[in-house]
Amino acid sequence: MKGNFTENLSLLFKLLIIVLISRLILCFVGYIGMNTFPMYDTIKDKHAQSTLNMDFGITINESRKPRLEDFYKFDSGFYLQISDNGYPKIKMSENNLPTSISFFPLYPLLIRAMHYITNSSSNIFNALLLSNILLVLSLYYIYKLCEIRGFDKKEIYLVILVILSYPTSLFYSVPYTESLFLCLSAATLYYCSLNNYAAASVAAGLSAITRFPGFINIAYVFFVMLLDTNLKFSSIKQLTRIFHYMIISIIPITVYFSYMKYLTGDFLAPLHDVGNWSRKMSIPFKSYIDYIRNPYFFSSGSWNNGVVSFVIATSILAVFVIYIILNRKNMDRKEWIFLLYGFLLIVVPFSNVGSVLVSIPRYLMVSIPIYLYIVEFFRDKKFLFLSYVFLFSTLNTLMVIGYFNGYNFVV
Repeated sequence: MKGNFTENLSLLFKLLIIVLISRLILCFVGYIGMNTFPMYDTIKDKHAQSTLNMDFGITINESRKPRLEDFYKFDSGFYLQISDNGYPKIKMSENNLPTSISFFPLYPLLIRAMHYITNSSSNIFNALLLSNILLVLSLYYIYKLCEIRGFDKKEIYLVILVILSYPTSLFYSVPYTESLFLCLSAATLYYCSLNNYAAASVAAGLSAITRFPGFINIAYVFFVMLLDTNLKFSSIKQLTRIFHYMIISIIPITVYFSYMKYLTGDFLAPLHDVGNWSRKMSIPFKSYIDYIRNPYFFSSGSWNNGVVSFVIATSILAVFVIYIILNRKNMDRKEWIFLLYGFLLIVVPFSNVGSVLVSIPRYLMVSIPIYLYIVEFFRDKKFLFLSYVFLFSTLNTLMVIGYFNGYNFVV
């Protein structure tokens, strides 16, 4: 037991160093971008074009350096607002404006908890620290999951490389829910692999109050448990066990929606409020198909770079297509469930968007099978693997510069 504890501590320390190095690289890229390219606020006013005549004659001391506030953009404010003040009490039947109600509660609750751990009153600092701790824990669970799947150490670190190179990987380290959802998803997959369904149910249930796609984690636990029974329900004990674990997994979301009912008069208020943000349910991949029919570079208000989003989405979809083609004959039922799980985490974002691909790259980044598959089927195809790493890293650089410079398309 002592040996396992020491090994796990050593692994966590290694992952912490890897995360720190990767985040410092992203901050350096952001620093270069902030002092090389114009800020979004500078160019969005057509009457201020003269300000684009930048004076590059500055010293290092005069250059703009990343501050805590530079990591605090877009939706971050809603999570910090909920952490400080909770949710607004409104009547959903009378409200047509977007509110913070559509932002799920676990991440803001953890930010509030960080106050007591760090003794810091800075919400931004606490959120940044929380997100990066969760990223380290995510990589720990993914490392252990890869071991169970038969990856050697070199391959596991390649998986981590792909995760940290993903074009929007900066969102794992800023005040957003990506690292929390990734952590709980990885824990769900890991504990299911160990047949520890109690822990898996808890992780899946918590993911459901982190982001809406958390219900896919709950469904994954349920179907893996069914497969373990060989779909034979001869034992009342087995059925009772499955029922109990499912109850455990839906308790958090039931409590959350019940509170929303009390607060707004609408049990499903968080889901209904999404419509106020110009998002609606659609046929899966409609926005992707619409882009093929009518390609664009930037969407209205520059909230989406169509070319970048399309390239990222296509590269991810290709992973699943290639994996099925190469491995379909060797996949057992659990592996099919695993693949379906990863694919559903992609289908859901593509079914709940507007007419453009806004936020799609960020929504896809929490589908863990993507990263495992890239390493698995490119084991003997180094050129293709390096092509993915190069593509991800190049677009990651673009996204980081865009984020630090305040461009909307990175959101």
